[in-house]
Amino acid sequence: MWPEAVEAAKAHKAHIMVAVLGEEEKLLERGKLFTKAMAVCCKQKYATGVYTSGVVFEPRFYEGFADMMKEDELPIFNWIWFGLYRREGGLNSYTYGMDVFGKEEMEDNIYPTIIPNWDHTPRSGFNGYVLNNSTPELFRFHVRKALATTLQKRADNMIVFLKSWNEWGEGNYMEPDLKYGKKYIETLKQELDKFTL
Repeated sequence: MWPEAVEAAKAHKAHIMVAVLGEEEKLLERGKLFTKAMAVCCKQKYATGVYTSGVVFEPRFYEGFADMMKEDELPIFNWIWFGLYRREGGLNSYTYGMDVFGKEEMEDNIYPTIIPNWDHTPRSGFNGYVLNNSTPELFRFHVRKALATTLQKRADNMIVFLKSWNEWGEGNYMEPDLKYGKKYIETLKQELDKFTL
């Protein structure tokens, strides 16, 4: 655990978002590059912490992941989220991220969310997040992937969330606009029409 996490989070002034995009076949190389990029970011003088999957980690945590790769080990627990929760029958576990490696998630009740676009800066200014370069064709790939993950689940857990139909204030909408017209809606319909249980 990190006892000073709350104090470090209070000192937060700005953030950066780190992602490595590329071809699906080069997933392992992208994972390694992501780990190295995170380690470099965490070595910066004013790096206070890393927020991911609802948890704040110490910067040295990511530096350790990069060191693992020097020994030909893979920091898989950096790429896949392993979580625990308590239920009536005892302690349970779940994963998030296995699907990227072509494997099933460990728990059925994790539901994918389809996001056509995102720009939170109108509401959050410099603290907002922005997803760039969304197009109906990239959205098609995103929808296919989300729908494919549901095929591995029990019928009562075959759920996909759409975020959002008309959240114009966050650039997150399916409704027609001047740039793409009805393309996002048409793309979603085409992919849903192909989807069979």
